[in-house]
Amino acid sequence: VHIGDAEDHTEDIELDFAYRHASALIFASRAEGFGLPLVEAMHYGLPVLASDIPIFHEIGGEYPIYFDPDRSESLLAAVLAFESAVAHGTLIRRAKPWLSWEDSTRMLLSKVVGAEAS
Repeated sequence: VHIGDAEDHTEDIELDFAYRHASALIFASRAEGFGLPLVEAMHYGLPVLASDIPIFHEIGGEYPIYFDPDRSESLLAAVLAFESAVAHGTLIRRAKPWLSWEDSTRMLLSKVVGAEAS
């Protein structure tokens, strides 16, 4: 075992612990390449409050509570909506399964073939 491998494994364990014990993920970003923390949080069934940016809608769909990253009152409203849902028992923690490589490949091919057809 390389030292780097052991460190990576320790980081994975710590990250797993964080996702399993957090109340929610607040992902406040104005621009994002992909948003892996959003995918990971959804996998764990962790509630997500995310910036209202196109990539997060593409990845998260209806899962996150969205807020405008340029308006602090929008973030406050999202946090209050989250707290209210928790207090009233209406917050649904639903895990989203990981996509398999086969599923990911199928999605990519359908996009590529669809793009060629148009």
